[in-house]
Amino acid sequence: MALALLAACGSACAKTDPAMTVSATLSADGRSFSVRAPGLDRVHGGFAASIRVAGETRELVSAEGTAVGAMQGPTETTPSGEVGMTAVTLHFQKEQVDLMLRLGRMPGEPGILAQAGIRNGSGQPVELLSVTPLDLTIKADDRPAEWLITGFYSPKSAVTRLSELDQPLAVHEAGGFYNASGKGFWFGPVGTPTAYVNARFTPAARGQLAFDLTSEMSGARVDPGETRWGQQVVLLMAPPNQAVARWAEWVGKTHGARTTKGALSGWNSWNFLKHKQPGGEELMVVDAVRRSGGRLRPDVIEEECVTQTAQEVLDAPWLPDVVRTVGLIGARFGLRLAFEPAANAAGTPLQIADITATVRRAVQRGCRYLKISMAPAVTRAAGEKRTSFEIQRADWLAIRQAAGEDSYLLFCDVGARPDRAVVGCVDASRIGPDALRRKLPSIINDVRPYAQLNGRWFAVDYDVYYLAAEAEGLVVGGGPLVVRAWRSRVGLSCGAAITADPWYRDGFKEHWLNAEVLTPPATEHTEVLGFGTSEDWSGLIGHVRRAWGDSTVALVWNVGKKEQTVGKVDFAAAGMNPDRRYAVWSFWDNQFLGVAKGSWTTPVLIEAASQHLCFTDLDRTPDQPVLIGSNLHIYCGAAEIKRV
Repeated sequence: MALALLAACGSACAKTDPAMTVSATLSADGRSFSVRAPGLDRVHGGFAASIRVAGETRELVSAEGTAVGAMQGPTETTPSGEVGMTAVTLHFQKEQVDLMLRLGRMPGEPGILAQAGIRNGSGQPVELLSVTPLDLTIKADDRPAEWLITGFYSPKSAVTRLSELDQPLAVHEAGGFYNASGKGFWFGPVGTPTAYVNARFTPAARGQLAFDLTSEMSGARVDPGETRWGQQVVLLMAPPNQAVARWAEWVGKTHGARTTKGALSGWNSWNFLKHKQPGGEELMVVDAVRRSGGRLRPDVIEEECVTQTAQEVLDAPWLPDVVRTVGLIGARFGLRLAFEPAANAAGTPLQIADITATVRRAVQRGCRYLKISMAPAVTRAAGEKRTSFEIQRADWLAIRQAAGEDSYLLFCDVGARPDRAVVGCVDASRIGPDALRRKLPSIINDVRPYAQLNGRWFAVDYDVYYLAAEAEGLVVGGGPLVVRAWRSRVGLSCGAAITADPWYRDGFKEHWLNAEVLTPPATEHTEVLGFGTSEDWSGLIGHVRRAWGDSTVALVWNVGKKEQTVGKVDFAAAGMNPDRRYAVWSFWDNQFLGVAKGSWTTPVLIEAASQHLCFTDLDRTPDQPVLIGSNLHIYCGAAEIKRV
């Protein structure tokens, strides 16, 4: 006897949509289960927990437990609707601890939910080190060279082919296991924010692969009689871009993402210019805005505190006048608050009360945009019941409370990657390293997929863009082609569009257009071409859906060291109709390139060259004029045109 968790729409789904033939089947004794999905054969698994009792670590493995009572079928509310879950409890006599699993099939979608936990039935506290809801043995098809392991938080170079996997591979939080055709699965945390998740892929015998997904519980104390669940996780058996979008939206909803303020554009006094007069440069920027005749429209003007500490800026006599003047042009005055290393003047560790006091004072002084850098160090007290994730999240919620609802908070991670713990606490997050002028060529080639979080977790921030490759003695490494591609990348992320270039200098006035085309940030969702199914991520793509016409914007660039054809944009793979004709328009050239059907192949591009294109469906309304592009905004019509 076995219990199968099938699609909510029943067997009809399997007849009409092969992608919906996904199921999880729990064994009669509740100790194991199997998963069925396209492209994956004989996926078997169990679940586990690691605890510490009186200083001794014990492993609770489902295969060794004894079922307690009958399997239950509770329901759970998710962003996809009600999910029927199967719950099983296994008892471990020696430890007097129960290992529990909830397993469910997402309604109407090819995905499986899992969550593991423990119940302490002993007479003493236990420390919960980790719970593993999914410990699977996978047999993919017979073409291992086509299967890729891609970590969401990993650089492009970290993509691993299954055929080359010869030792365990760790993946933090989320990632994908797909073949070139998009069969496979995406994995990651969902549900109530509880703990960080880590995955591990390990080669096994007979061409098999071991995969475990573990919720790191940090040694949280579980007292006698208490139950403690780990982080819920999901396997999504949809193509990567669909799965990433669905996962990001799910996390955003369950973690309370703050997306209503959107992404901001503007200016900051970053350290390129070696500022020596904090506050003075902001006034010159305001003056340039007033003289621009509406061309420069910043949402924020930020002081980066290069020569002074944040406390010195907050004490500065010039601050009230600058805050007032910035407000007169409709912008927010911003300030960077750096709490790394997290120590006060005496060298002792900062407490969250110290940090929130500084945040509160900054807001009281008129700083309504705060760029906060804070090291993720967590001090755990003996007997702490919270995970490290929950402690960090509590700190960020305290920061949000201190800042108030109206303040705009940007998380600037010292590790240059987004952190799920801040979702629901901040309005924006840095998603890459400092965009230093000299390092720009290497930064742009290390393409990351974080732009897909924009508008789902928060507004994303790629640091700064550049008005020009060279002006007023300021030179950007890589030259004009790299600067142009980076500007396109920032714009197509639909996230923050901030520059540190001095708008007020005469040499930059002729480049104001490059600030105009990034104002305001668009509100579309952009995908990474080839992410999850290829080692080549050298492209972005986003769809514009309007009552007056549909279009697709794409950016592809040559990351190689020689002249080459970057490749083709396959219309079907890109979510376009391969049977329709599309006008092809080049944004940077402001030029119509022709009509394409089925795909578009780039010409030979020199090193660092790119194409920023708009594909417009000509067959949607063949008897009417069609807008095929715009050079007024970098998203080619999505942000600046409301109606045609």
